[in-house]
Amino acid sequence: MLNHLIEHVSNSDGLVRELRRLIKPGGAVYIRTPNVERVKWRFFDDYTHIKPFTVNGLHQLMCAHGFERRCVLYSDHARINLDILTNGKFRDVMCGQMFGGKEIEAVYVRKAS
Repeated sequence: MLNHLIEHVSNSDGLVRELRRLIKPGGAVYIRTPNVERVKWRFFDDYTHIKPFTVNGLHQLMCAHGFERRCVLYSDHARINLDILTNGKFRDVMCGQMFGGKEIEAVYVRKAS
């Protein structure tokens, strides 16, 4: 689980290579990070943020290291709370690309070697 971690690492290739080494084929990794397409320059309001990601950039990084995407959501705290309160009934709309929040939540699975 990389919950708001990947944007703080300067060598994201090295991080994902290490994930591949540690995760068995079929194993999953959850990644949550700000979506720079939504937050724009506010990404750098946190001085510890180093590398911004878009959904496509994250996808290219993970695929380059032998992972495949299983799901992606666009969320934020308010949407997550509403999703819990509504038992996930409106997740596709609330966390979809068009109306979703400022964060990327993605699950990737390691392919067999």
